[in-house]
Amino acid sequence: LDNYYKYYDMVDLDIKTDTYSYSTDTNIGPELTTNGNFTQDPNKDNITSSDLTGWNIANPAHDLGNSISLQNNQLFFQIDYLIGDHTQDNIFIYSESGIFEVGKQYKVVVDVAAINGNNPVFEQMGGGGNIVSITEPGITEYTFEAIDNGGGAIDAAVLRRGGTLGSFTLNSISIKEHIPGSLT
Repeated sequence: LDNYYKYYDMVDLDIKTDTYSYSTDTNIGPELTTNGNFTQDPNKDNITSSDLTGWNIANPAHDLGNSISLQNNQLFFQIDYLIGDHTQDNIFIYSESGIFEVGKQYKVVVDVAAINGNNPVFEQMGGGGNIVSITEPGITEYTFEAIDNGGGAIDAAVLRRGGTLGSFTLNSISIKEHIPGSLT
């Protein structure tokens, strides 16, 4: 079953009593992320932006123990160090720009394999808007309208650590535009 979830960005899964089929929802646009299932790069510990196709990495405390590793098409986030206001230890990945356009609606699917003391957070870049904390492993799916929250660059997606020490493992991220009226 895990392999089906890793490749959901190729088709939308319609889960009904253990059967899988292509979605007939024609109001969903194409996949907007590049390498959302992390299959385009080799395994590596303590990766940087140049190691991950389609994504950028921010890890200002990498020399103090925080790391992101790529193993078997999964990203492993390890948070061992926190600084008072968390501005110098925020560890996250963010997509290439151009994912979101203000006023359009999007369907986001985040597949998390494991959470150990640190809940990952997905948000529209710029802070302050469209933030979802993922509190348990599995698939988290939601829809939102992109907003201009005054936070600067708003056209990229961010997956970051929560506010505690710990770790989490990410299987994949999918983002697709929803045509108005098709939100479920």
